[in-house]
Amino acid sequence: MAVNAGTSVFAIRYKDGVMIGADTGISYGSMRKHKNTSRMAKLGEEGIFACSGEMADFQNFEKLLNNKYEEDLIENDGACFLHPKDYFNWIARSQYQKRLKADPLFVTVVVGGINKKTNEVFLGTSDFHGTKIENQDFVATGLGLHYC
Repeated sequence: MAVNAGTSVFAIRYKDGVMIGADTGISYGSMRKHKNTSRMAKLGEEGIFACSGEMADFQNFEKLLNNKYEEDLIENDGACFLHPKDYFNWIARSQYQKRLKADPLFVTVVVGGINKKTNEVFLGTSDFHGTKIENQDFVATGLGLHYC
């Protein structure tokens, strides 16, 4: 069964921030289906996330995270208390729970950002099993991981 999938995401953590980049191609099986598709999205006011893997699952995660951000704003009367590391932990927990229910989201998520209160620079990745790797200086996913 073929799915719409994108691969490589690269991220680098440096002294003052995080830089994340992803390829823009989406493949259907071995055929390049789309050449200019973004698999990166804003994460609250302080972060960004990018995914390699199934495009529909990326879009699902984007919707879930936007809902989570909106719920946090409503719950805290407009003051956002979730930071990139908090979103990252929520993402990894969600992936782990979905895996336990035999309904995983087939994406590897890269989260990066800066906590405005503490100026902590965060970079982490979580695969579809819910396995977390955080505070690395660089992250690569998909086919790019094998080349790097």
